[in-house]
Amino acid sequence: MSTPRGTPKTAADVAAFAYFDNAINVLLVRRRYPPYESYWALPGGRLRDDETLEQAAERHLREETGLAGVYIEQLATFSELDRDPRGRVISCAYLALVDAARTHIGGGAETREAVWRPVAQLLEEAEREPVLAFDHDEILRYARRRLAYKLEYQNVAWSLLPERFTMSELRRVYEAGIGRAFEPNNFRRIALGWGVLAEDGERPTRGRPATLYRFVERSPVILAESARYRRSS
Repeated sequence: MSTPRGTPKTAADVAAFAYFDNAINVLLVRRRYPPYESYWALPGGRLRDDETLEQAAERHLREETGLAGVYIEQLATFSELDRDPRGRVISCAYLALVDAARTHIGGGAETREAVWRPVAQLLEEAEREPVLAFDHDEILRYARRRLAYKLEYQNVAWSLLPERFTMSELRRVYEAGIGRAFEPNNFRRIALGWGVLAEDGERPTRGRPATLYRFVERSPVILAESARYRRSS
């Protein structure tokens, strides 16, 4: 049975972030077809009748970029009446976090290419004029804010790092993700106070070997209240 005219359709869009080159980067795809042909956009598309929204987000991410098996969670719903020129489409946005070692990507059937772009640069451009297709500039802004908030109260940094990492590598992810510098010794004290890190060997260096750490839980855990970084601190 055909969908009645005017009945809203549903889509899933994904803001996928990775930390590399000392910056938080976002995954974009170049659209192959109208509307917004050749525009950059977040991976995503329509929901099928036989899948959940999360399954749709994972499918579009996989089909358009080749990424699969990454951390993903629902963010928010975007439902402006004119967000899609083809008709009424409600988008459920998702946040995906990717380890830098898994950032190799490729285009899909409905996209010409896929690239990683530094988020800060992209959002700066979007302040002057729209950069991405549809309302994806707005989705990206929201997702970037949510990433910063989540780093403050959850251990989601595990999804942006390899299984074993140094305290300096963890600190640089936090500095890029939250958008502020941290004094190294203070960061180490607070990070160990989270109760979610364990020592896991050493990495040889020219001087003193660097202690390696791992997250005890590689799944979302709320950090201890007393050991969280505060945006105002």
